[in-house]
Parts: sequence; structure tokens; C-alpha cells
Amino acid sequence: MHRLLAAAITCAVAAALATGAALGIVAALEAAPERPNVPLVTFPDPDDAAPSPGPSGAPGASGSSGPPSASAEDERQGVRDRDRDRERDRTP
Repeated sequence: MHRLLAAAITCAVAAALATGAALGIVAALEAAPERPNVPLVTFPDPDDAAPSPGPSGAPGASGSSGPPSASAEDERQGVRDRDRDRERDRTP
């Protein structure tokens, strides 16, 4: 009878210890401050980068007016091609 009582007490103490540890871990995780979801790298929007003419039709700060140059369009096409290739590589 003595061994049965010792086993039951040991089991109850182990269950209480496991419950306390679980509650302590949850409390520690809840106490940690939530980190903001801020991207590490941001890229400017190509549409925002194009200079807009002023009220008198004068060019923007960069000194050029009109549509973006062919090299900018080629760069955008290269980015699209790269993204398409990466997407194709991901699919099995």
C-alpha cells in the first residue's frame, strides 16, 4: 500500500509540475513585446519616381519631361522576366 501511495503522489506532483511549466511558458511568451511587421527592404514605386510636369509645363526636378526613357522600360521588363523565371523555378 505504501508503494501505491508513493506512486500516486509522484504522479500528481509530476502533473502539477508539467502544468506549471506549461503555464509559465505561455505567460513568458505573452509578456514578450510584439515586434512590428516592418519590411527590411523597400523599393520605390516606378510610377512615383517619374517626374511630373509643373503647372507651367516645366519639367520636374530631374530636368527631363515626358515618358520614362527606354532604358527604364528595359529595366522594368528585366525585372518582370526575372520574377517570371523565379516563379517558374518554384513550381514543381
